[in-house]
Amino acid sequence: MPTTCDIIFDNNPQKVVYSGSSLNGTVNLSLTEEKKLYGIYLELIGKAYCTWTRSSGKSSVRYTGEENYLNQKLYFVGSESCDVRMPPGLHTYKFQYNLPPQLPTSVEGSLGYVRYTIRVVLNISMWPDKVFKQQFTVLRPFDLNNAPILARPVLAEISERFFFGGLICCVISSPMNVAVRIPVSGYTPGQTVNIEIKVNNRSGQEIDGFEVKLIKIIDFFAKRGGITCCGETEEKRTEKRGIAIQEIRAYGANTNDVISVNFLVPPIPPTDLSSSNVIKVSYKLKVIALIGACHRDPKVFIPITIGTYPLRDNVAANVPAASAPEDNSPEEPPTYEEALDLINGMKDEDSTDFRPKYPMFKRSTSYSNGN
Repeated sequence: MPTTCDIIFDNNPQKVVYSGSSLNGTVNLSLTEEKKLYGIYLELIGKAYCTWTRSSGKSSVRYTGEENYLNQKLYFVGSESCDVRMPPGLHTYKFQYNLPPQLPTSVEGSLGYVRYTIRVVLNISMWPDKVFKQQFTVLRPFDLNNAPILARPVLAEISERFFFGGLICCVISSPMNVAVRIPVSGYTPGQTVNIEIKVNNRSGQEIDGFEVKLIKIIDFFAKRGGITCCGETEEKRTEKRGIAIQEIRAYGANTNDVISVNFLVPPIPPTDLSSSNVIKVSYKLKVIALIGACHRDPKVFIPITIGTYPLRDNVAANVPAASAPEDNSPEEPPTYEEALDLINGMKDEDSTDFRPKYPMFKRSTSYSNGN
Protein backbone atom coordinates (compact mmCIF):
# COMPACT_ATOMS: atom_id res chain seq x y z
CA MET A 1 0.00 0.00 0.00
CA PRO A 2 1.20 3.55 -0.67
CA THR A 3 2.22 6.07 1.95
CA THR A 4 -0.82 7.99 3.24
CA CYS A 5 -1.13 11.20 5.19
CA ASP A 6 -4.17 12.71 6.94
CA ILE A 7 -4.08 16.40 7.88
CA ILE A 8 -6.65 16.95 10.62
CA PHE A 9 -7.78 20.31 12.01
CA ASP A 10 -8.35 19.87 15.75
CA ASN A 11 -12.04 20.38 16.68
CA ASN A 12 -12.55 22.02 13.30
CA PRO A 13 -13.95 19.63 10.67
CA GLN A 14 -15.03 22.60 8.54
CA LYS A 15 -11.37 23.67 8.13
CA VAL A 16 -12.33 27.32 8.70
CA VAL A 17 -10.11 29.63 10.76
CA TYR A 18 -10.20 33.36 11.42
CA SER A 19 -7.19 35.58 10.94
CA GLY A 20 -5.59 36.35 14.29
CA SER A 21 -6.65 32.97 15.74
CA SER A 22 -4.66 29.81 16.42
CA LEU A 23 -4.43 27.07 13.81
CA ASN A 24 -4.15 23.69 15.54
CA GLY A 25 -4.00 20.26 13.97
CA THR A 26 -2.63 16.76 13.75
CA VAL A 27 -0.76 14.98 10.98
CA ASN A 28 -1.15 11.20 10.78
CA LEU A 29 1.50 9.78 8.46
CA SER A 30 1.37 6.08 7.63
CA LEU A 31 4.48 4.44 6.12
CA THR A 32 4.31 0.92 4.71
CA GLU A 33 8.07 0.49 4.62
CA GLU A 34 11.22 2.06 5.97
CA LYS A 35 12.03 5.42 4.39
CA LYS A 36 15.41 7.14 4.18
CA LEU A 37 14.69 10.87 4.38
CA TYR A 38 16.34 14.22 4.86
CA GLY A 39 13.28 15.22 6.85
CA ILE A 40 9.54 15.57 7.19
CA TYR A 41 8.15 19.07 7.45
CA LEU A 42 4.94 21.07 7.33
CA GLU A 43 4.53 24.18 5.21
CA LEU A 44 1.91 26.88 5.70
CA ILE A 45 1.37 28.81 2.48
CA GLY A 46 -0.97 31.75 1.97
CA LYS A 47 -0.97 34.10 -0.99
CA ALA A 48 -2.98 36.23 -3.39
CA TYR A 49 -2.29 35.65 -7.06
CA CYS A 50 -3.72 36.81 -10.37
CA THR A 51 -2.57 36.73 -13.99
CA TRP A 52 -3.70 37.44 -17.54
CA THR A 53 -2.30 38.12 -20.99
CA ARG A 54 -2.82 41.32 -22.97
CA SER A 55 -2.32 40.93 -26.71
CA SER A 56 -1.48 43.63 -29.24
CA GLY A 57 -0.96 42.56 -32.83
CA LYS A 58 1.50 39.67 -32.90
CA SER A 59 2.90 40.34 -29.44
CA SER A 60 1.48 39.56 -26.02
CA VAL A 61 2.38 40.70 -22.54
CA ARG A 62 1.84 38.70 -19.36
CA TYR A 63 0.57 40.57 -16.31
CA THR A 64 0.97 39.04 -12.86
CA GLY A 65 0.06 40.13 -9.35
CA GLU A 66 1.25 38.24 -6.29
CA GLU A 67 1.31 38.90 -2.56
CA ASN A 68 2.52 36.41 0.06
CA TYR A 69 0.87 36.25 3.49
CA LEU A 70 2.13 32.94 4.92
CA ASN A 71 5.33 31.05 4.19
CA GLN A 72 6.18 29.02 7.27
CA LYS A 73 8.09 25.74 7.54
CA LEU A 74 8.03 23.45 10.59
CA TYR A 75 10.19 20.34 10.70
CA PHE A 76 8.71 17.29 12.42
CA VAL A 77 11.73 15.09 11.69
CA GLY A 78 15.25 15.85 10.46
CA SER A 79 16.33 19.02 8.62
CA GLU A 80 17.57 20.16 5.23
CA SER A 81 20.97 18.54 5.79
CA CYS A 82 20.18 15.50 7.89
CA ASP A 83 19.71 11.82 7.01
CA VAL A 84 17.12 9.88 9.01
CA ARG A 85 15.52 6.48 8.66
CA MET A 86 11.80 6.30 9.34
CA PRO A 87 10.42 2.89 10.33
CA PRO A 88 7.12 1.67 8.87
CA GLY A 89 3.93 2.35 10.80
CA LEU A 90 1.82 5.30 11.94
CA HIS A 91 3.62 8.51 12.86
CA THR A 92 1.60 11.29 14.52
CA TYR A 93 2.69 14.93 14.76
CA LYS A 94 0.96 17.95 16.29
CA PHE A 95 1.16 21.46 14.89
CA GLN A 96 0.11 24.90 16.13
CA TYR A 97 0.49 28.32 14.55
CA ASN A 98 -0.88 31.75 15.47
CA LEU A 99 -2.20 33.36 12.29
CA PRO A 100 -1.45 37.05 11.65
CA PRO A 101 -4.43 39.32 12.39
CA GLN A 102 -4.77 40.98 8.97
CA LEU A 103 -4.89 38.00 6.61
CA PRO A 104 -7.35 38.54 3.75
CA THR A 105 -10.27 36.15 3.35
CA SER A 106 -10.05 33.15 1.01
CA VAL A 107 -11.42 34.11 -2.41
CA GLU A 108 -11.67 32.31 -5.77
CA GLY A 109 -12.04 34.16 -9.07
CA SER A 110 -11.61 33.53 -12.78
CA LEU A 111 -8.37 35.55 -12.95
CA GLY A 112 -6.94 34.89 -9.51
CA TYR A 113 -7.42 33.86 -5.91
CA VAL A 114 -6.50 34.20 -2.25
CA ARG A 115 -5.64 30.67 -1.05
CA TYR A 116 -4.25 29.02 2.04
CA THR A 117 -2.67 25.57 1.98
CA ILE A 118 -1.02 23.17 4.41
CA ARG A 119 1.58 20.93 2.79
CA VAL A 120 3.25 17.96 4.48
CA VAL A 121 6.49 17.21 2.63
CA LEU A 122 8.60 14.06 2.77
CA ASN A 123 12.05 15.21 1.66
CA ILE A 124 13.27 11.87 0.32
CA SER A 125 16.92 11.17 -0.40
CA MET A 126 17.68 10.80 -4.12
CA TRP A 127 14.00 10.97 -5.06
CA PRO A 128 11.45 13.69 -5.73
CA ASP A 129 9.70 14.99 -2.62
CA LYS A 130 6.38 13.37 -1.73
CA VAL A 131 3.82 16.07 -0.94
CA PHE A 132 0.42 15.88 0.77
CA LYS A 133 -1.68 19.04 0.82
CA GLN A 134 -4.88 20.38 2.30
CA GLN A 135 -6.47 23.74 1.52
CA PHE A 136 -8.41 25.56 4.22
CA THR A 137 -10.53 28.70 4.55
CA VAL A 138 -9.27 31.83 6.25
CA LEU A 139 -11.82 34.50 7.20
CA ARG A 140 -10.85 38.04 8.08
CA PRO A 141 -13.36 39.08 10.78
CA PHE A 142 -15.67 41.89 9.71
CA ASP A 143 -18.20 42.89 12.37
CA LEU A 144 -20.75 45.09 10.61
CA ASN A 145 -21.55 46.82 13.91
CA ASN A 146 -18.18 48.59 13.71
CA ALA A 147 -19.48 50.64 10.74
CA PRO A 148 -22.61 52.47 12.02
CA ILE A 149 -23.40 53.88 8.58
CA LEU A 150 -24.30 50.36 7.44
CA ALA A 151 -27.28 50.35 9.82
CA ARG A 152 -28.99 53.18 7.94
CA PRO A 153 -31.62 52.64 5.24
CA VAL A 154 -30.63 53.27 1.63
CA LEU A 155 -32.83 54.64 -1.14
CA ALA A 156 -31.95 54.80 -4.84
CA GLU A 157 -34.25 55.79 -7.68
CA ILE A 158 -34.40 56.40 -11.40
CA SER A 159 -36.80 58.22 -13.70
CA GLU A 160 -37.04 57.12 -17.32
CA ARG A 161 -38.99 58.44 -20.32
CA PHE A 162 -39.56 56.64 -23.60
CA PHE A 163 -39.87 57.69 -27.22
CA PHE A 164 -42.92 56.57 -29.17
CA GLY A 165 -43.81 57.32 -32.76
CA GLY A 166 -42.97 56.64 -36.38
CA LEU A 167 -41.15 58.28 -39.27
CA ILE A 168 -43.04 61.57 -39.15
CA CYS A 169 -43.33 62.43 -35.44
CA CYS A 170 -41.96 61.27 -32.13
CA VAL A 171 -43.61 61.63 -28.72
CA ILE A 172 -41.83 61.54 -25.37
CA SER A 173 -43.75 59.67 -22.71
CA SER A 174 -44.56 60.67 -19.16
CA PRO A 175 -42.00 59.35 -16.66
CA MET A 176 -41.61 55.86 -15.28
CA ASN A 177 -40.25 56.24 -11.74
CA VAL A 178 -38.66 53.30 -9.93
CA ALA A 179 -37.41 53.69 -6.35
CA VAL A 180 -35.62 50.91 -4.46
CA ARG A 181 -35.20 50.92 -0.69
CA ILE A 182 -33.42 48.55 1.69
CA PRO A 183 -33.57 48.93 5.51
CA VAL A 184 -29.78 48.58 6.00
CA SER A 185 -26.79 48.19 3.69
CA GLY A 186 -24.80 45.62 5.70
CA TYR A 187 -25.60 41.90 5.67
CA THR A 188 -23.99 38.53 6.24
CA PRO A 189 -24.53 35.38 4.20
CA GLY A 190 -27.70 33.61 5.34
CA GLN A 191 -29.57 36.85 6.00
CA THR A 192 -32.42 38.11 3.86
CA VAL A 193 -32.35 41.49 2.16
CA ASN A 194 -35.87 42.94 2.39
CA ILE A 195 -36.19 45.04 -0.76
CA GLU A 196 -39.02 47.51 -1.37
CA ILE A 197 -39.58 48.58 -4.98
CA LYS A 198 -41.92 51.51 -5.56
CA VAL A 199 -43.21 51.86 -9.11
CA ASN A 200 -44.97 54.94 -10.43
CA ASN A 201 -45.39 54.22 -14.12
CA ARG A 202 -47.19 56.90 -16.12
CA SER A 203 -45.24 56.28 -19.32
CA GLY A 204 -47.75 54.08 -21.13
CA GLN A 205 -44.98 51.48 -21.51
CA GLU A 206 -45.68 48.06 -20.01
CA ILE A 207 -43.18 46.52 -17.60
CA ASP A 208 -42.52 42.87 -18.47
CA GLY A 209 -41.18 42.24 -14.98
CA PHE A 210 -38.38 43.02 -12.54
CA GLU A 211 -35.07 41.26 -12.04
CA VAL A 212 -33.05 41.53 -8.83
CA LYS A 213 -29.37 40.56 -8.82
CA LEU A 214 -26.60 40.57 -6.27
CA ILE A 215 -23.47 41.50 -8.22
CA LYS A 216 -20.13 40.25 -6.92
CA ILE A 217 -17.26 42.50 -8.05
CA ILE A 218 -13.65 41.31 -7.85
CA ASP A 219 -10.93 43.76 -8.86
CA PHE A 220 -7.56 42.19 -9.79
CA PHE A 221 -4.34 44.23 -9.84
CA ALA A 222 -1.24 43.06 -11.71
CA LYS A 223 1.99 44.39 -13.20
CA ARG A 224 3.79 43.60 -16.42
CA GLY A 225 5.89 40.52 -15.77
CA GLY A 226 4.96 40.78 -12.10
CA ILE A 227 7.11 43.93 -11.62
CA THR A 228 6.89 47.58 -12.54
CA CYS A 229 8.81 48.06 -15.80
CA CYS A 230 9.87 51.28 -17.55
CA GLY A 231 7.57 53.38 -15.39
CA GLU A 232 4.53 51.29 -16.33
CA THR A 233 1.83 51.30 -13.67
CA GLU A 234 -0.18 48.30 -12.60
CA GLU A 235 -3.17 47.17 -14.65
CA LYS A 236 -6.59 46.44 -13.27
CA ARG A 237 -9.16 43.95 -14.47
CA THR A 238 -12.61 43.43 -13.03
CA GLU A 239 -14.77 40.34 -12.81
CA LYS A 240 -18.49 40.98 -12.32
CA ARG A 241 -20.89 38.13 -11.73
CA GLY A 242 -24.55 37.95 -10.81
CA ILE A 243 -24.40 35.38 -8.02
CA ALA A 244 -28.07 35.41 -7.06
CA ILE A 245 -30.97 36.30 -9.33
CA GLN A 246 -34.67 36.65 -8.61
CA GLU A 247 -37.43 37.58 -11.04
CA ILE A 248 -40.74 39.26 -10.22
CA ARG A 249 -44.00 39.20 -12.18
CA ALA A 250 -44.96 41.72 -14.86
CA TYR A 251 -46.77 45.00 -14.27
CA GLY A 252 -49.04 47.00 -16.55
CA ALA A 253 -48.49 50.15 -18.54
CA ASN A 254 -49.89 52.54 -15.93
CA THR A 255 -49.02 51.25 -12.49
CA ASN A 256 -48.61 52.76 -9.06
CA ASP A 257 -47.55 49.96 -6.77
CA VAL A 258 -45.14 48.77 -4.07
CA ILE A 259 -43.37 45.44 -4.54
CA SER A 260 -41.69 43.55 -1.70
CA VAL A 261 -38.85 41.17 -2.50
CA ASN A 262 -37.01 38.94 -0.02
CA PHE A 263 -33.54 38.19 -1.28
CA LEU A 264 -31.37 35.56 0.44
CA VAL A 265 -27.63 36.28 0.61
CA PRO A 266 -25.75 33.09 -0.41
CA PRO A 267 -22.39 31.93 1.03
CA ILE A 268 -19.95 34.52 -0.34
CA PRO A 269 -16.73 36.17 0.89
CA PRO A 270 -17.01 39.41 2.87
CA THR A 271 -16.41 42.82 1.36
CA ASP A 272 -12.69 43.60 1.52
CA LEU A 273 -11.08 46.62 -0.12
CA SER A 274 -8.03 47.02 2.11
CA SER A 275 -6.27 43.83 3.25
CA SER A 276 -4.93 42.74 -0.17
CA ASN A 277 -3.17 44.80 -2.83
CA VAL A 278 -3.91 42.15 -5.46
CA ILE A 279 -7.60 41.26 -5.02
CA LYS A 280 -10.43 43.44 -3.73
CA VAL A 281 -14.05 42.30 -3.26
CA SER A 282 -17.24 44.39 -3.24
CA TYR A 283 -20.95 44.00 -3.99
CA LYS A 284 -23.88 45.84 -5.54
CA LEU A 285 -27.59 45.17 -5.57
CA LYS A 286 -29.01 45.62 -9.07
CA VAL A 287 -32.73 46.02 -9.77
CA ILE A 288 -33.79 46.00 -13.44
CA ALA A 289 -37.19 46.97 -14.81
CA LEU A 290 -37.56 44.73 -17.86
CA ILE A 291 -39.12 46.79 -20.63
CA GLY A 292 -38.29 45.17 -23.94
CA ALA A 293 -39.79 46.66 -27.13
CA CYS A 294 -36.37 48.08 -28.13
CA HIS A 295 -36.30 50.38 -25.09
CA ARG A 296 -33.50 50.59 -22.57
CA ASP A 297 -34.22 48.75 -19.30
CA PRO A 298 -34.11 51.15 -16.32
CA LYS A 299 -31.56 49.96 -13.71
CA VAL A 300 -31.09 50.90 -10.06
CA PHE A 301 -27.86 50.11 -8.18
CA ILE A 302 -27.30 50.04 -4.41
CA PRO A 303 -23.93 49.21 -2.82
CA ILE A 304 -24.14 46.31 -0.35
CA THR A 305 -21.52 45.46 2.29
CA ILE A 306 -21.07 41.82 3.27
CA GLY A 307 -19.58 41.00 6.68
CA THR A 308 -18.80 38.00 8.85
CA TYR A 309 -20.93 39.12 11.83
CA PRO A 310 -24.40 40.68 11.42
CA LEU A 311 -25.77 43.99 12.58
CA ARG A 312 -27.45 43.82 15.97
CA ASP A 313 -31.17 44.33 15.81
CA ASN A 314 -31.14 47.35 18.09
CA VAL A 315 -28.80 49.36 15.85
CA ALA A 316 -30.36 48.55 12.48
CA ALA A 317 -33.51 50.63 12.41
CA ASN A 318 -34.80 54.19 12.18
CA VAL A 319 -34.87 54.27 15.99
CA PRO A 320 -32.72 56.67 18.03
CA ALA A 321 -30.04 54.75 19.89
CA ALA A 322 -31.29 56.00 23.30
CA SER A 323 -34.78 54.55 22.75
CA ALA A 324 -33.89 51.42 20.82
CA PRO A 325 -35.04 48.19 22.51
CA GLU A 326 -32.35 45.89 23.82
CA ASP A 327 -31.60 42.84 21.73
CA ASN A 328 -31.86 40.03 24.28
CA SER A 329 -32.50 37.22 21.80
CA PRO A 330 -30.11 34.28 22.06
CA GLU A 331 -27.46 34.32 19.37
CA GLU A 332 -27.10 31.11 17.41
CA PRO A 333 -23.62 30.44 16.05
CA PRO A 334 -23.28 30.48 12.28
CA THR A 335 -23.05 27.45 10.08
CA TYR A 336 -20.37 27.32 7.39
CA GLU A 337 -21.31 26.55 3.81
CA GLU A 338 -19.31 26.17 0.63
CA ALA A 339 -19.21 29.02 -1.87
CA LEU A 340 -21.79 28.34 -4.58
CA ASP A 341 -20.64 30.78 -7.25
CA LEU A 342 -17.29 29.28 -8.27
CA ILE A 343 -17.07 28.92 -12.05
CA ASN A 344 -13.85 28.26 -13.97
CA GLY A 345 -11.60 29.10 -11.04
CA MET A 346 -7.89 29.52 -11.70
CA LYS A 347 -5.80 26.33 -11.65
CA ASP A 348 -2.19 25.96 -10.51
CA GLU A 349 0.04 23.37 -8.85
CA ASP A 350 -1.73 23.70 -5.50
CA SER A 351 -5.28 23.63 -6.95
CA THR A 352 -7.73 21.09 -5.59
CA ASP A 353 -11.50 20.66 -5.62
CA PHE A 354 -11.63 22.60 -2.35
CA ARG A 355 -14.26 25.32 -2.06
CA PRO A 356 -13.94 28.05 0.58
CA LYS A 357 -16.64 28.15 3.23
CA TYR A 358 -18.31 31.23 4.63
CA PRO A 359 -20.44 31.87 7.75
CA MET A 360 -24.21 31.72 7.31
CA PHE A 361 -26.34 33.55 9.89
CA LYS A 362 -29.92 32.37 9.55
CA ARG A 363 -31.59 34.86 11.87
CA SER A 364 -34.79 36.85 11.55
CA THR A 365 -34.48 40.46 12.69
CA SER A 366 -36.47 43.65 12.27
CA TYR A 367 -34.37 44.53 9.20
CA SER A 368 -33.95 41.01 7.76
CA ASN A 369 -36.99 38.78 7.70
CA GLY A 370 -37.36 35.88 5.29
CA ASN A 371 -41.12 35.60 5.69
